[in-house]
Order: sequence, then structure tokens, then C-alpha cells
Amino acid sequence: MAKIVNTLPSKRETREKLDSVERELNALKNEEVRRDAELGIREKQFQLLLQCIFDLKSTLMEDQEDNDIIMDDPESKSVEMAEDESRSSGHSSAKEAGEEMDTTML
Repeated sequence: MAKIVNTLPSKRETREKLDSVERELNALKNEEVRRDAELGIREKQFQLLLQCIFDLKSTLMEDQEDNDIIMDDPESKSVEMAEDESRSSGHSSAKEAGEEMDTTML
């Protein structure tokens, strides 16, 4: 039995190793908490990025639909043609002036 006891490290050495391992474990736990917090922030930033992309895509699609509606509207084409004619002749009608005023109020 004495031979077995002599082969084992002393109580002091074992306590020092145990303390060292506990410090390392605590450092790793703190690192895990820090990285988890950072990961949470990155996940929120990524979700925000995806939401911004979705919103921009929706806005672009709405603008495209509005442009398609305006281009397909025969009344808007006739107004555009009348505006082009009045610009080329240098005269402006009261109706056009009213339309310009309406657009500036928007």
C-alpha cells in the first residue's frame, strides 16, 4: 500500500492542479457567455439586414407596379403628350398649372 501512496502526487500538488483546472474552466465559461452574447447580437443584426432587404424589395416592387400602372393608363399618356406639346410651344394651360400645383402639394 505504501508503494501505491508514494506513486500518487501529494495533496498539495493535486490541489494546485485542481485550482488551475477550475480557473481554466471559469475562464472558458466566461468566454462562452461573451461569445453567446456576441452571437445574439449578430443574429439580431442579420435579422435586421434581412428585414431591410425585404422592405427594399417590396418598395421597389411597389414602385415598379406604380410605374407600370402609370405607363398603362391612357389618360396619363394623353396628359404627358399635352405637356410635351405645351413645352414645345412655350404655352401652359390652366389645367396643367393645376396639375403641377397638385403634384407639389404631395
